[in-house]
Amino acid sequence: MKTIPIAVSVVLMVCVCQVALGATFYVAPPPSGHDSNPGTEGEPFATIQKGIDAASDRDTVIVAEGTYIENIRFKRKTPKNIVLRSTDPLDPDVVANTIIDDNQAGSVVTFSSVEDETCVLSGFTIRNGEAETGGGIWGGTVDSHTHATIRNNVITGNRCIAPSIYESGGGLHRCDGLIENNTISQNYSEEVGGGLAFCHGTIRGNTISANSAPNSSGGGLRTCNGTIESNVISGNSAIAGGGLFDCAGTIQNNVISGNSCERSGGGLSGCNGMIQNNVIADNHSGEGPYGGGGLRRCSGPIRNCIIWGNTAPSDA
Repeated sequence: MKTIPIAVSVVLMVCVCQVALGATFYVAPPPSGHDSNPGTEGEPFATIQKGIDAASDRDTVIVAEGTYIENIRFKRKTPKNIVLRSTDPLDPDVVANTIIDDNQAGSVVTFSSVEDETCVLSGFTIRNGEAETGGGIWGGTVDSHTHATIRNNVITGNRCIAPSIYESGGGLHRCDGLIENNTISQNYSEEVGGGLAFCHGTIRGNTISANSAPNSSGGGLRTCNGTIESNVISGNSAIAGGGLFDCAGTIQNNVISGNSCERSGGGLSGCNGMIQNNVIADNHSGEGPYGGGGLRRCSGPIRNCIIWGNTAPSDA
């Protein structure tokens, strides 16, 4: 059996590690950032889109604090399984100060729909999007949803303005990857899913609050069929399903409180998967005979939940 010299082995390992880790590009506001720069730490790009365009699979794009007036797109021709992040996604001050503001010109972030879980969006405030679908983040077509990981972001003040059940999601639409540790608040959908709509991956550890779907259903979440766990879902509103509507996966270990609807299921409506270990409290349904201040038409098993303080004119 032939042996490989130690020096050659070390070189091979270094090369493999470099391929696995990929390159790193940097973005910063002017005057230090300019899109004619090479995107190095000392000479960063000025726009996030330039960083995305320069990157390939397994690369990282690091964005300095600042406000970036742009809507960013992951290209369709080849997957962009990259890490796009702020300088410190775990620092709330950094997240608050690293802003992607769409200026109501479309979805703030548009994925190509083919990304896998190694594509990561982390550490941004994503705001002021306005689109016919996915005001904050648009994840794909009816037949193909992104599986990108979305974590540690603030997704706020975005709007979906198309009056259609399929063109929906004020905050996020058709995102099937892990959605974790985000604040998703004050988003609006003309029709369904004020916060999230048709997102079928695991939704975990988020604060989903003060979102609205005033003309239809799912103020917080609408038709999100993956596991929904350990979230705070509060203060959302809709005609039906103020907190959650038509979510068929396991719903567990959440606090679902202070949500409201006009007529059916202030907390949850039409959620037919396992509902367990949740606190469902102080939700309100506004009119009878539909009732269901806390839950309405949820036919799956309901286990070990604390259900109290919910109100409706009729809970028939």
